[in-house]
Amino acid sequence: MKDPAYITIEELAEIKLDPGRYTRIMPEKHLKYIAPGVDGLGICALSLQVPESAVLFIAPAGCARHVSMGAYRNGTQDRLYLLRVQEEELVNGSHLDRIPQAVEEILKKAEPKPRALFLCSSCVDTLLASDYETLARQMERRYGIRVRASYMDPIMFDSQKSPDNRIQCSMYAFVEKRKPCDGGVNLLGCGAPLNGDSELYPLLQKAGAGPVRHIDQTKTLDELDELGRAALNLVITPNAKMAAGQLKDRLKIPYLVFSVRWGLENIHQAYQDLGKALNLNIEDTPYLEQAREEIIRSAVMLEGKRVAIGKTIRGNPFEVARALTEYGVNVRQLYKNKVTPDDMETIRWLARHNPGLRVYSGDHPTHVHLRAENRGNCPVDIAIGEDAAYFNPQAHSVLYPLGEEPFGYRGVTDLFARMAAGKEGAR
Repeated sequence: MKDPAYITIEELAEIKLDPGRYTRIMPEKHLKYIAPGVDGLGICALSLQVPESAVLFIAPAGCARHVSMGAYRNGTQDRLYLLRVQEEELVNGSHLDRIPQAVEEILKKAEPKPRALFLCSSCVDTLLASDYETLARQMERRYGIRVRASYMDPIMFDSQKSPDNRIQCSMYAFVEKRKPCDGGVNLLGCGAPLNGDSELYPLLQKAGAGPVRHIDQTKTLDELDELGRAALNLVITPNAKMAAGQLKDRLKIPYLVFSVRWGLENIHQAYQDLGKALNLNIEDTPYLEQAREEIIRSAVMLEGKRVAIGKTIRGNPFEVARALTEYGVNVRQLYKNKVTPDDMETIRWLARHNPGLRVYSGDHPTHVHLRAENRGNCPVDIAIGEDAAYFNPQAHSVLYPLGEEPFGYRGVTDLFARMAAGKEGAR
């Protein structure tokens, strides 16, 4: 077995990218090593954030088994229904004819009766170009409930219509326009509302904005429709940008991308952009200064500590690496599978200021023994994210479980505080 493969940040800074496209850090034609650390709610769990909804998953047995186990882990098995598809049905397309009967059975037997329904297909129907959008409209007219198509098709991960993007579109397609506008702000893309201590909430309240809403806080479809009264959709993660664009076209709600950021000046600029988008004065300077003071105190405690940053951290690992490097933290490893043109400015900055930084593609087959090698001689003291922690088992781990959504200045200071908590050494 070869030594674990990596590329230096200097080498990465030299690659050429096509505009609007990403490049995988490792060659594409190879076996992939799937290390623990892939996080997220999954397509069906995200779907069921829509209140009063159920999911009919139409797929072969293997896919259905995977989804059903996820439903049991999340406690949503009573809202998930499986329509098993046989091989011969895929050949002649007859499985589509069974869907109306399955929908009717759900509506007859389910307690309480769902008011919203997802028709969720798998990769096989994507390959067959099955028209679930038309089928959803037919079911909606026939049964008088809201029905939308959704897709669990990992073969589309490398396309603009990836499962992560499309499920956000399906979820927010249930929202209907409500009047009048109440000046509210919707949070799109994050799996849960932002952590309660985020300064976003008091800043918007003080500036005079309306309520801040997240889909997971809604209990009925009527409450979900209140999202249609918002003045702005705030896109917290990139996978919600397509959904925000559709909401802009359909409900005339503008959107602003305010992704999880780790550089203080980037956060400050984003708050200024948010104020302009809402036509409000957002005065975040006190939070900026307080965050800077807290980070300086924590950074002193991190002197000499070596850090690894995983791709599972909320936000962009390259930006995290830059923010830590700016405060003198010794970032030694970074895990990321692909790089986009938007990353290149930060990558070139890192190449100038931290040229020894190693960038690992977490799914490279040579990483199969990386955890065992690092157990005896751990190259870092602090590992941020599940994947970095897995590959560096003796390091102090900084993890963000599902339901935790760090954001803004408080997210940055919390990261530094968690790292400083392991200052006494690796564990």
